[in-house]
Amino acid sequence: GANINGNIFYIAKELVFNDKYKDYKLYMSVTKGKYETFKSFLDLKQMNKINLVIIGTKEYYKLLASCKFLINDTSFLPFFIKKEGQIYLNVWHGTPLKHLGKSMNVGYHAIGNVQRNFVQSDYLLYPNDYMKNHMIEDYMLENIAKAKVLMLGYPRNTIFFDKDNKNKIREELELTNKQVICYMPTYRDNMTRKKDADNVSKILKRIDSKLTDDQVMYVNLHPFVGNRIKYNFKHIFKFPSEYETYEFLAISDILVTDYSSVFYDYAVSKNKIILFNY
Repeated sequence: GANINGNIFYIAKELVFNDKYKDYKLYMSVTKGKYETFKSFLDLKQMNKINLVIIGTKEYYKLLASCKFLINDTSFLPFFIKKEGQIYLNVWHGTPLKHLGKSMNVGYHAIGNVQRNFVQSDYLLYPNDYMKNHMIEDYMLENIAKAKVLMLGYPRNTIFFDKDNKNKIREELELTNKQVICYMPTYRDNMTRKKDADNVSKILKRIDSKLTDDQVMYVNLHPFVGNRIKYNFKHIFKFPSEYETYEFLAISDILVTDYSSVFYDYAVSKNKIILFNY
C-alpha cells in the first residue's frame, strides 16, 4: 500500500480497461498517508473505477475476508488466512539476484510469513526458470505448496513493447532528440542513509560533469536516500512522479543499475545495460 508501481499497476490497468472485467468490483489497498497520492495518480490515469481502501480499517479486513480474488506482489499481514472459495495470485516483485529466504545471511528467521503466503496461494507467477527455482528452494516450497506455477512473464514488462507510450512521453517531456539514461541503484541497508546519500551525491555530481547537452539522466532512488539529495544538477533529474516507474523507464536508451532485478526486466528492450556497483 505504499506505491502503485510494477505488476500490481499493470494488472489493475488491465482489469480497468479490458471490457471482459467490466462487471468486476475492484479494490486496491493503500496506507493512510498515501491515500491522496494514490487517488490523484489513478485519476490521472483514468483508473478511478478502482476503490481505494486503507489498510488496517474495518472495511479492509472485511474485504480481505470476502473478496473472490486476491492479488499481491509481496505478502499479506501475518494473521491473514485465505477463506474457502477465495483465489489467491501472488506475482512477487522481481527476479532475485540477491539472496532471499533461507539463503540470506541475516533475517532468515523472519521468512515465515512470506513462506505461508506462497503456501496459501493458488497461483505463483514467475517470469523465468531462474526465479522459479530460487523462490521454491529459498522459501522451501517443495512438497508443501500446492499452488499452480505460471511461467507467463511479468505484466509490467509489456510496457517495453509499447512504442506509442515511448513516443508520447518523450514528446511531453521534450526528450525526442535526447539520449535518455535511467539510473536505478538498489537501496543499501548495510550503511547509514546519510552515508549512502553522500555516496550517490558525489557520483551524480561526477556524472553530471561528464554528460553532454544532448544527454539526460533520470534517477530513481529509494526514498530514504533520494529525499536527502539536492537535485541541483544540469543534466540529472528525478523520475517524474506523473508516470509509473516502468512506464517512464521504457522511454530510455540506457539503464544503469547494480544488482537490482530491474535489469532482468529491462533486458527485453534489447537496450544497453551498464552494471555499476558503487
